[in-house]
Amino acid sequence: MIISENNWINDNIFSERMTENYEVNMKPYPFKPLKFYDAAQQAAIKISEKYKNLYVGLSGGIDSEYVLVCFHKLKIPIIPLIILCEGNEEETKYAFKICKKLEIKPEVIECSNIQIIDICINFIFKKLNGIGFESATRVFAAQYVKNNNGTLICGDHVLGDGDE
Repeated sequence: MIISENNWINDNIFSERMTENYEVNMKPYPFKPLKFYDAAQQAAIKISEKYKNLYVGLSGGIDSEYVLVCFHKLKIPIIPLIILCEGNEEETKYAFKICKKLEIKPEVIECSNIQIIDICINFIFKKLNGIGFESATRVFAAQYVKNNNGTLICGDHVLGDGDE
Protein backbone atom coordinates (compact mmCIF):
# COMPACT_ATOMS: atom_id res chain seq x y z
CA MET A 1 0.00 0.00 0.00
CA ILE A 2 1.34 3.44 -0.91
CA ILE A 3 1.24 6.04 1.83
CA SER A 4 0.24 9.52 0.73
CA GLU A 5 -0.68 12.62 2.71
CA ASN A 6 -3.87 13.23 0.76
CA ASN A 7 -4.55 9.49 0.28
CA TRP A 8 -5.41 9.95 -3.41
CA ILE A 9 -3.81 6.69 -4.46
CA ASN A 10 -5.49 4.61 -1.77
CA ASP A 11 -8.87 6.22 -2.44
CA ASN A 12 -8.69 5.83 -6.21
CA ILE A 13 -6.44 2.88 -7.02
CA PHE A 14 -6.92 0.53 -4.07
CA SER A 15 -10.63 1.00 -3.64
CA GLU A 16 -13.54 -1.41 -3.68
CA ARG A 17 -14.51 0.05 -7.06
CA MET A 18 -11.64 -1.77 -8.68
CA THR A 19 -12.40 -5.12 -10.30
CA GLU A 20 -10.41 -8.25 -9.57
CA ASN A 21 -9.35 -8.43 -13.22
CA TYR A 22 -7.75 -5.00 -13.19
CA GLU A 23 -4.14 -5.27 -14.22
CA VAL A 24 -1.40 -2.68 -14.42
CA ASN A 25 1.62 -3.17 -16.61
CA MET A 26 4.47 -0.74 -16.31
CA LYS A 27 7.68 -0.65 -18.20
CA PRO A 28 9.89 1.91 -16.50
CA TYR A 29 12.08 3.92 -18.81
CA PRO A 30 15.64 2.66 -18.38
CA PHE A 31 17.89 5.45 -17.22
CA LYS A 32 21.41 5.86 -16.04
CA PRO A 33 21.66 7.58 -12.66
CA LEU A 34 23.42 10.92 -13.01
CA LYS A 35 24.68 13.58 -10.69
CA PHE A 36 22.13 16.38 -10.39
CA TYR A 37 24.41 18.87 -12.16
CA ASP A 38 24.87 16.54 -15.15
CA ALA A 39 21.13 15.77 -15.32
CA ALA A 40 20.31 19.49 -15.21
CA GLN A 41 22.74 20.19 -18.05
CA GLN A 42 21.29 17.39 -20.17
CA ALA A 43 17.76 18.65 -19.51
CA ALA A 44 18.75 22.20 -20.48
CA ILE A 45 20.30 20.98 -23.73
CA LYS A 46 17.24 18.87 -24.61
CA ILE A 47 14.88 21.75 -23.83
CA SER A 48 16.94 24.12 -25.99
CA GLU A 49 16.94 21.65 -28.88
CA LYS A 50 13.16 21.30 -28.77
CA TYR A 51 12.05 24.85 -27.89
CA LYS A 52 13.14 28.30 -28.93
CA ASN A 53 12.65 31.73 -27.37
CA LEU A 54 13.09 30.42 -23.83
CA TYR A 55 12.11 32.32 -20.69
CA VAL A 56 12.70 31.40 -17.07
CA GLY A 57 10.29 32.66 -14.44
CA LEU A 58 12.90 34.19 -12.14
CA SER A 59 11.32 34.56 -8.72
CA GLY A 60 14.46 35.18 -6.71
CA GLY A 61 14.38 31.69 -5.25
CA ILE A 62 17.19 29.17 -5.52
CA ASP A 63 15.33 26.90 -8.00
CA SER A 64 14.77 29.46 -10.73
CA GLU A 65 18.24 30.90 -10.13
CA TYR A 66 19.74 27.45 -10.67
CA VAL A 67 17.89 27.09 -13.97
CA LEU A 68 19.13 30.48 -15.16
CA VAL A 69 22.74 29.75 -14.16
CA CYS A 70 22.62 26.32 -15.80
CA PHE A 71 21.44 27.71 -19.14
CA HIS A 72 23.89 30.62 -18.86
CA LYS A 73 26.88 28.33 -18.26
CA LEU A 74 25.92 26.33 -21.32
CA LYS A 75 25.55 29.55 -23.33
CA ILE A 76 21.95 28.66 -24.15
CA PRO A 77 19.93 31.84 -24.71
CA ILE A 78 17.26 32.29 -22.05
CA ILE A 79 15.41 35.39 -20.93
CA PRO A 80 14.87 35.89 -17.20
CA LEU A 81 11.32 37.09 -16.59
CA ILE A 82 10.74 38.89 -13.31
CA ILE A 83 7.16 39.57 -12.23
CA LEU A 84 6.81 42.54 -9.90
CA CYS A 85 3.76 42.54 -7.68
CA GLU A 86 2.81 43.67 -4.24
CA GLY A 87 4.42 41.43 -1.64
CA ASN A 88 7.35 40.01 -3.62
CA GLU A 89 9.71 42.98 -3.36
CA GLU A 90 12.17 41.20 -1.03
CA GLU A 91 12.34 38.07 -3.12
CA THR A 92 12.80 39.87 -6.44
CA LYS A 93 15.88 41.62 -5.06
CA TYR A 94 17.65 38.26 -5.40
CA ALA A 95 16.39 37.87 -8.96
CA PHE A 96 17.83 41.26 -9.92
CA LYS A 97 21.07 40.46 -8.09
CA ILE A 98 21.74 37.26 -10.08
CA CYS A 99 20.89 38.99 -13.36
CA LYS A 100 23.39 41.73 -12.54
CA LYS A 101 26.05 39.19 -11.59
CA LEU A 102 25.55 37.27 -14.86
CA GLU A 103 25.24 40.53 -16.84
CA ILE A 104 21.86 39.48 -18.24
CA LYS A 105 19.11 42.03 -18.73
CA PRO A 106 15.83 40.58 -17.45
CA GLU A 107 12.39 41.34 -18.79
CA VAL A 108 10.37 42.88 -15.99
CA ILE A 109 6.60 43.12 -15.96
CA GLU A 110 4.27 44.39 -13.29
CA CYS A 111 1.23 42.50 -12.12
CA SER A 112 -1.38 44.44 -10.15
CA ASN A 113 -3.45 43.04 -7.30
CA ILE A 114 -6.51 43.30 -9.54
CA GLN A 115 -4.81 41.19 -12.21
CA ILE A 116 -3.81 38.59 -9.60
CA ILE A 117 -7.38 38.38 -8.27
CA ASP A 118 -8.74 38.12 -11.82
CA ILE A 119 -6.35 35.24 -12.63
CA CYS A 120 -7.21 33.46 -9.37
CA ILE A 121 -10.96 33.69 -9.92
CA ASN A 122 -11.42 33.50 -13.68
CA PHE A 123 -8.59 31.18 -14.66
CA ILE A 124 -7.32 29.07 -11.76
CA PHE A 125 -10.64 28.65 -9.95
CA LYS A 126 -13.26 28.78 -12.73
CA LYS A 127 -11.35 27.19 -15.64
CA LEU A 128 -9.06 24.78 -13.81
CA ASN A 129 -11.24 24.18 -10.76
CA GLY A 130 -8.23 24.78 -8.55
CA ILE A 131 -6.89 27.08 -5.92
CA GLY A 132 -3.48 28.66 -5.69
CA PHE A 133 -2.94 32.31 -4.99
CA GLU A 134 0.82 31.74 -5.25
CA SER A 135 0.33 30.43 -8.79
CA ALA A 136 -1.26 33.62 -10.14
CA THR A 137 2.07 35.21 -11.03
CA ARG A 138 3.13 32.04 -12.87
CA VAL A 139 -0.07 32.14 -14.92
CA PHE A 140 0.56 35.85 -15.59
CA ALA A 141 4.10 35.01 -16.73
CA ALA A 142 2.84 32.14 -18.90
CA GLN A 143 0.36 34.45 -20.64
CA TYR A 144 3.11 37.01 -21.26
CA VAL A 145 5.47 34.38 -22.70
CA LYS A 146 2.72 32.88 -24.88
CA ASN A 147 1.98 36.35 -26.28
CA ASN A 148 5.70 36.64 -27.11
CA ASN A 149 5.82 33.24 -28.86
CA GLY A 150 8.08 31.77 -26.22
CA THR A 151 8.37 28.82 -23.89
CA LEU A 152 8.33 29.35 -20.14
CA ILE A 153 10.41 27.29 -17.76
CA CYS A 154 9.24 27.58 -14.18
CA GLY A 155 8.87 25.53 -11.06
CA ASP A 156 5.85 24.78 -8.94
CA HIS A 157 2.37 23.84 -10.05
CA VAL A 158 -0.71 25.75 -11.12
CA LEU A 159 -3.30 23.95 -9.02
CA GLY A 160 -3.41 23.86 -5.25
CA ASP A 161 -2.03 26.01 -2.52
CA GLY A 162 1.43 24.44 -2.36
CA ASP A 163 0.65 22.09 0.51
CA GLU A 164 -0.78 19.10 -1.32
